Amino acid sequence: MEPLEVNGDAPRLTGLRCDAILCVEYRHAGRLVEPASTAHLCFDGGWHRLYFDFGIVFWRPEERGPQSFDAPELDSSYPVVDVAALRGLLGVRLSHYEMAPIEGGARVTLAFENGHHLTFSSVDDITSYHDA
Repeated sequence: MEPLEVNGDAPRLTGLRCDAILCVEYRHAGRLVEPASTAHLCFDGGWHRLYFDFGIVFWRPEERGPQSFDAPELDSSYPVVDVAALRGLLGVRLSHYEMAPIEGGARVTLAFENGHHLTFSSVDDITSYHDA
C-alpha cells in the first residue's frame, strides 16, 4: 500500500465545535453516483473543504459552505446533504481525526466527544461516508 499523500494544510480541528458537515452528492440521470464528491466541514465558524483524488487527501480553507446545483446539459445534479444534522453532530466537539491510506484510496475518520465516528472513504475515486 502506498503511503498517504496529503495536499494542502490539514486543519487543526481538535476540540472545536461542529457547526456543519455538508456533502455534495453527484447524481446522474437521477441515480446516486458519488455520495460525497466533496465534504465541507465547519468547526467554530471556520470552513474547510475535504476531497479526495485517487488516494490523495485534499484540504482547502473556504469562506462558506456549498450550494446545491444542477447541470441539465449533463443530466446531472449536485445536491447538498447536511450530514452533521442527520447524525446529531451539530454543536458536538471533535475529539480528533485520523487520515490513513486504504486499499484503492484513502480515508479520513472524524471522532467526536459524544463517541460518534464519521468516516469518509475514497476507493477507486468514489467517495462515500459511513458511521464507524
